[in-house]
Parts: sequence; C-alpha cells; structure tokens
Amino acid sequence: MQFVGGLSLAVHILIIIVFAVKKKLNIALGRFSSGPLKKILPLVIISCLFFIISTSSIAALNTTLNSRPNWELLETPEKCQEITPEISQRTVVLRIDDVQAFAWRNATITLLGDSLQRGIPLSVGLIPYAIESDAEMYRFLYENRCKIEICLHGWSLTSKAHSRYEIERQEIDKSANDLMRAKSKMEQLFGVEIVTFMPPENVYPEALESVIQNAGFSIISSEGSGYYDYTASTYNFQKNEIVSTQEIIELCEKAFYEGQPCIIMVHPQDYTTGGMLDKEKYKNYLQMLDELEKRGVSFARLKDLPEEALAGE
Repeated sequence: MQFVGGLSLAVHILIIIVFAVKKKLNIALGRFSSGPLKKILPLVIISCLFFIISTSSIAALNTTLNSRPNWELLETPEKCQEITPEISQRTVVLRIDDVQAFAWRNATITLLGDSLQRGIPLSVGLIPYAIESDAEMYRFLYENRCKIEICLHGWSLTSKAHSRYEIERQEIDKSANDLMRAKSKMEQLFGVEIVTFMPPENVYPEALESVIQNAGFSIISSEGSGYYDYTASTYNFQKNEIVSTQEIIELCEKAFYEGQPCIIMVHPQDYTTGGMLDKEKYKNYLQMLDELEKRGVSFARLKDLPEEALAGE
C-alpha cells in the first residue's frame, strides 16, 4: 500500500511539472516543428514519460513482492511431495542445528541444499525468532518443508554469549510459555505439525519434560544416551576443530552394531569463516556425505524413526 501511494504521488507530481513547463516546452518544440506536429509532439513526449515511469514502477513492485515471504501460500499451502524415507538397521539422521534468520544464511542454505540434492532428508533445528523477516531463509525452508523436518530449537538466542537466558536457566513457566509460543508460530508459518524438540545447548531441566510433552512434542533430541539423542557431532567443541569423517563413521558403526540409528549433529557455522561459507572447511561435510553414501546407509528424519530400537529386527 505504501508503494502504491508513492506511485500515485509521483504521477501527480509529473502532471504538475508538465503543466508548469508546458509553455516553455511548446516554445522549444516550435523551433523544430509547426502546425499539427507542434500540438501532438508534447503529448507524445508526456505519454512516453508516463509509460517509462509506470513500467519502472511495476517492475519495482514485482521485485518488492518477490523479495518478501509469500504469505498467501500459508493460507492455502501448495502441495509438496512428501518423501518416504527408508528405515534400515543402518539408518543415519542428519540433525542440522542453529538454523535461524540471517545468521550464516549462505552456509546454511548451501549445506541444506547440497544434502537435499542428494535425496537426503533432514531434521532441521530451527530458532523461529524473526525467521519470517529473512525472506530468503524462510522461503527456502517453506519450499522444502516436505523433505525436511522442522524441529524447535529454542525461541530466540541460544548462545551463552548472549544476554538472553538459556532454557535450562529459565523459570519453568517462562520456558513453557516460550515453547508454546514458538511451536504455534512455526506451525502457522510452515503449515506442518512440529513434533520434535531440540533444547538449546542440548540440555533442559528434568522438571520441564512433562511440559514439553504436554505442549505436543513427542520427540526430544538432546545430549545423553536416549534413543533420539545425537550419536556424533561434526565439531569438537572442546578442541574447537572439525571432527574427522573417520571418527564419525566409527561412531555410526558402533551405533548400528548396537541396533541404534546414528544421529549426527551438524552446525552450519562450523563450516564458516567470518560468517561466510569456508569452502575448505565445507569439504569435510561433503566428504562425510560421500562416505556415508558409499557405505550404503539409509537416511531418515527424527520423526521417521520407529519408536523402538532396531535391535532384533
């Protein structure tokens, strides 16, 4: 509406300018033309100017509309093709954490996109705060919502470096309110049911477990020895270095031997330098995918896993 109002104002200003300089325009044109041409030429020039301004304005309007989230799709969601992951005794889940608005967007979309192009479904831990403000990230997630599982990974900021409290430090009532608010917002934005909760920093108070379940989450993926907890991480936070593909493979093989899926925790920012994708670091992620595919594992999302362990099947 602001854009249309601006266009209308511009047209009115143009008309005023044309009438203000009409005499001078006629005098100037009189030097080069006479008779009927002298009367027609000003109208031709005015028409051309109006056409140029109108065309430019329409193009700008289209650009504006295309650069923001397509909210109409949320009211009448377009159908996307649901995938049916293959569950086997060698199933891998790629758990992509810290997906959020603006931060590491280039690395995040590249990592998610490369995985999806290989036909690998993903469980994406989304921090929903202001996600709709990042049109590019929001649109990417929305368009791929049938291939990825949108999981709740907190409400806003999860790093201890920030002033906002971690979920484990909050009062139970505050945490419960944030969970309900985040879940509701995500389901409204993406038109899918959110069933998986990945607590920030992978920890949460035991007293919050019943609150999480009552909020409608049937899966909690955190740190520990639980069925849905991560098996391996692509980054060693103690040593501040990327974990080798060989080490991740060994942890996965151990999980398979024990009849468990291998859940690999990935953070897009681990493959960045200065906030942008670092191609050298990123080679480690692609190498891991290559090795997993070479070993013939199947890929699934957290919500696709059977409720019981795969041992004995």
